[in-house]
Amino acid sequence: MHHIRISRLFRTLVPFLFVLGILFGPTLSANVVATAAANATEETQINRSLVSMSQAQREGDYHLLYDLMLPQARMLIPRQAFVNWWPTAAPSAPADVITVDSITFSDITYPLTDTDFGNVATVEYEYTSVDGDDISLTVQLAEIGGVWRWMPDLTPDDLPAIQAQAGFTVNYTTAYSTPLYQELDMFWAQIFSDWGMEYRSPVDMIGVKRVGTQTGCGPIDDLDEVFAHYCTADEIIYFNPEMKQLIIDRIGDIAWQMVIAHEWGHHIQNISGMYVTKSPELFGGNYSIEHELQADCLSGVFLQDTIARGTFLESDLPEVEQMTELGGDAAGTNWDDITAHGSSDQRRQSFYTGLDDGLRGCNLSKAD
Repeated sequence: MHHIRISRLFRTLVPFLFVLGILFGPTLSANVVATAAANATEETQINRSLVSMSQAQREGDYHLLYDLMLPQARMLIPRQAFVNWWPTAAPSAPADVITVDSITFSDITYPLTDTDFGNVATVEYEYTSVDGDDISLTVQLAEIGGVWRWMPDLTPDDLPAIQAQAGFTVNYTTAYSTPLYQELDMFWAQIFSDWGMEYRSPVDMIGVKRVGTQTGCGPIDDLDEVFAHYCTADEIIYFNPEMKQLIIDRIGDIAWQMVIAHEWGHHIQNISGMYVTKSPELFGGNYSIEHELQADCLSGVFLQDTIARGTFLESDLPEVEQMTELGGDAAGTNWDDITAHGSSDQRRQSFYTGLDDGLRGCNLSKAD
């Protein structure tokens, strides 16, 4: 176990140590400065995460606070369970800035997941709350994917009481009877409600069995090319029942869930005012590849929640990777092609961005 303590005292000593390096040799100077620079960089990144956390807490954006959490912890706590539980468990939010007193780095075994993490930051900080109270707290953060994620101070014994609060609270009635569609509908209705935004469901889910079937976006000419398709004009998701069954039989249920969650993601983009154009620089909107990869990301956000709810297991995720292999663009597809969806690698990466980083990773937020 190694410990590096960064505090006000340390920051005071750095210039003094730098002078000593000049006086007593270039090796000492180089080593001290390099270490100080590395520590300062980590400290800056950690402070940035703490600012984002405190701002989310102050604004009541518990979805953002959830997305800033360690991904391994999020796999055990459904999004809505956290949103319902956290306001009752957390101290009052900071009224303004927080003051970091110290940061200590060490290797730990995280009790909630019983997994080892290296170089975990234990941060002691204080602030004045919105209620006027002086509050001192300690939080641990682990660096994952270049971002310092906070680790809730929980054990497995705490989970049942939190998971029991996973019910949706939004005043919204879904018209769908299929469990998958119900869950997708309520999941997004809840998020939009929490953000103070208006939500509406896709108009329908239609299985297409006949070539030439008319849609708001024109006739469907080739059933073999239709896995599923969202039409922005009529807000209906069309799918091929035979392809659905083939995917479920050959790959698995979670692969089909990804397909539908992706198309539902297009509906979220549509009602949020996002659209595709050939030349975004001239006409606004997004390139097709940006639009499609964001929908992959949004499918990852939803499927992470199904894993946290116990519908699927993390061990089912390789099925998703098989699905992205099938859904990648053909070699030679130009990135700015109006039909581009992204390569298999890009689509897989976008899905996992949603899985690990949540809504913030997909550039979808309360401000949008």
